[in-house]
This record gives sequence, C-alpha cells and structure tokens, in this order.
Amino acid sequence: TTVGELPRSWCEQRLRMMNRDELQDVIVLEDLGNAQVCGAATLVVESKYIHECGRVGHLEDVVVHAGLRGKGLGKKLVDRVTQLASERGCYKILVDCTHANIAFYESCGYKRKDAQMARYFDVYGEALPEADPQSSAMELRGTVELGSKDKGLFRFRPLRQADRAQFLQLLSQLTTVGEVGEALFAEQIARVERREREYMIVVEPAEAPDDGSAIVACGTLMVEHKFIHGGRSVGHIEDIVV
Repeated sequence: TTVGELPRSWCEQRLRMMNRDELQDVIVLEDLGNAQVCGAATLVVESKYIHECGRVGHLEDVVVHAGLRGKGLGKKLVDRVTQLASERGCYKILVDCTHANIAFYESCGYKRKDAQMARYFDVYGEALPEADPQSSAMELRGTVELGSKDKGLFRFRPLRQADRAQFLQLLSQLTTVGEVGEALFAEQIARVERREREYMIVVEPAEAPDDGSAIVACGTLMVEHKFIHGGRSVGHIEDIVV
C-alpha cells in the first residue's frame, strides 16, 4: 500500500514507542545472504474486559518481497506472529484480508468468521502526525438525542470503576465475561488509561444517577499506530453492545 515520506528519525521514535508499549510488535524477515529485510508483519494486542479481561491479537500488514513469494516465507512469518500472540496470552488472533488471500490464511490455520466493515477519513495532505503521541485530545464526553419516535437524551463518557457491575452485565449479552472482580477490573482500567491507545465509552440516560447503575450501551475504540499511509493510525471499533 501507500507509505509516504517518513524521516528516519520519525521511524526510530515510533519504533521506540511501540517497544515501550509492548503490545504492538513489528516482526521482519531478513535475508542473511545480503542483510536485507524481505518480509514484515505486525502483531497488535488488544485488551478486553470479556473472557476474564483476556487479550486478542490482530495480525496486520503482512508482506513478503515480490521476488521471494511462493517459497513459504509468508507462512513462516504468519506462524511466528501467531505463536507470539499465544505467548502474549491472547485467547485468539484475527486477520482481515482480501478474498484473494483467504486460501493462504486458511493454509496457516485461520478460519473465515463474520465480516469486516471500513470507513475512510480524508487526512492526506495534513502534517506528519506525532511519532510518539503523549496524550489524547479526543473528547470522550457528550450527549446524544434519539429521534422523534423514541425521544430521550443520553450522555456518553469514559468507563470508570463504579461501572463494573452494569458494564459487565451488558457485555454478557455479547459473549462470555467470566470472573472479573473489582481488583482485576481496576487493574485493567488503569492499564488501559496508561497506554492511551484504547478508549472504552459507555452510554446512559442524561438524567440517570452518576453511579454507573443505568448504563445502556458501551463500545471500545482501539487505536493502532502504523508506518504506512504517512504514519497515520487506524481505529478498530470493538465490543459494541446495547
């Protein structure tokens, strides 16, 4: 895909940020005959509140040099990232791919499941983003009004400790939650807030008590940092439930 102009210093700073985060790894294949990189893939690890605060791996940006394809290097690369996801404690790993690559990933042990949806934003032509963003400027609070048929004013805000019981009950409509006690829940919230890469949003009636007991919907945004497309980031919407 498109890469764009990325200065060496910018790439080094972004790589240091990824290494510090320890939840996003770029793996490369090196041709030892000429010391050239001939393949690459990325593992992104997403923190969950479902499955007892489990982890999910995302396999991204898999590529092998055009002159070396058909030799099994791609499968070796995918196998290594898949193994790494297991070592990081992930209970599953996902990959989005084109229809042309389905057979390849099936040969690596992956299975078709559900569908991918995408939206694109017009950010090209803007300045190079920060290689190591230190804080988020996203506004995570606001209100939304339903249409004329089902009138009602609701507010959305970040997830917090007091939301645990109602939040986990909502998630149980989606899938298995398991045992998530107050200590584990608090630890997960603190871990997510430190990374500033995952954002959990809850929705409740605007007039509801401020104690987390009236949450009616929730969802997660995970931000994945890239080296492609001028160093832009990609958002993953996860675990939407009403």
